[in-house]
Amino acid sequence: MGDDRRTDHDVGSARCRPVLEVDIRHLNLLLILLLSCQDQPQQPPCTPEDIVRGPWAVGYHSTRAEVRWETTSLGCGGIRIRRKSGGDWLAQVGSTQTPLSRRLSLTEGVPGRPDQAGTSILHRVELQNLMPGTCYQYQVSQTEGVTIGRFCTAPRLESRETIRFGVLGNTHPHRGVDLALYDRLAAWSPSIILHTGNIQHYEGLAETWSDWFARTKPLLQSAAILPVIGNRDLEVVEETVVEDGSPPLEFQEYFQTIWGENGHTGIGNNYAYRIGGLLVLALDSEGNDRNMWDDATQQWLIELLSTAEADPTYRFAVVIFHRALYTRSLHGGQDALRSEFVNLVAPFRVRLILNGQSHCYERFIESERTWVVSGGGGASLHDCDERFDQLELAQQAAESVHHWIGFTLTASGLTGEVFDTDDRLIDRFEIGG
Repeated sequence: MGDDRRTDHDVGSARCRPVLEVDIRHLNLLLILLLSCQDQPQQPPCTPEDIVRGPWAVGYHSTRAEVRWETTSLGCGGIRIRRKSGGDWLAQVGSTQTPLSRRLSLTEGVPGRPDQAGTSILHRVELQNLMPGTCYQYQVSQTEGVTIGRFCTAPRLESRETIRFGVLGNTHPHRGVDLALYDRLAAWSPSIILHTGNIQHYEGLAETWSDWFARTKPLLQSAAILPVIGNRDLEVVEETVVEDGSPPLEFQEYFQTIWGENGHTGIGNNYAYRIGGLLVLALDSEGNDRNMWDDATQQWLIELLSTAEADPTYRFAVVIFHRALYTRSLHGGQDALRSEFVNLVAPFRVRLILNGQSHCYERFIESERTWVVSGGGGASLHDCDERFDQLELAQQAAESVHHWIGFTLTASGLTGEVFDTDDRLIDRFEIGG
């Protein structure tokens, strides 16, 4: 592909030079970006602020994407993008900037990377009219070699092209996990990363979000992370006063700010999206110890699955939530909740259930469904084969090890491969459909 002229839109300045892009699929994107250059007020050049958190991509859509990051103060900021396969930079887009006033502060036990109460600036760049099933490289700021990241758009629903997505959970990197785990998952180049909950352990007083961003930087710059809520994500720090009925401060000021408003439809903290022919249901299992989902949420699930079953592009559903219903670790024994969920999805093609909570790797097969526990993303490990003998026959694999999972979706089915921090393959399985 060749360009007659290059886009050179300086974010924060009035200089915009249009480009004729040969690839017809990018004309709509370029038209929007070029129109944004018209009638801009003359502004003096400015120096972008240093990034204190991020950048990271949010959501997984076929023709749009969003990139976010934080700085300490207002200033100019933006990104430029190009296809990951190479070529010229397509355009530069400025960010919207929103002040964030955080009340939560944690400084003890985290030398060099404390979270402190005060104001920071959240930058958001929204991109539209992108190409489906395409990976893009982005660069924050206007200079070479500043901060580079990657995101991918979702393929068309009918696509049978090969897609790769990663899975991990319980990422508490301050606990001492080999950080090569994150490097290896990032190097595998997934389109997205599904997170089974418990992103970091704030109540342990040895971790902060600033530290988490620094240690997981390879993951954040490799693909969008789509998490579900874990019990640790709803922690209440002892010194923090939270109003009755409102979410804990960590959830409000970090989890929701970082991952919220991802553009996916849902109800409450539950949302859904498509990976080609797969329907992914990302659920909040932490609302009630005796009933994970209320009537409205269950009805939403049934309607989504029923609609999917009538769609000729649909293959099967992947359900992800934090609480492990099939596990032989110390978190097991949730027979009633397991029966409730199995009965709920019984009429539908739900082939894969992904959970976290237990800090290990486990895989079960029951009633032609594959249940996977992936909670070894950084937290201290649990013994995953210590009790609950009634599940012994269903258990196909178990290992107490830090790990990540790589899923490859092809025209014939879904293959899962599980790797530890030494890149050792500890399990491999296939799901047809």
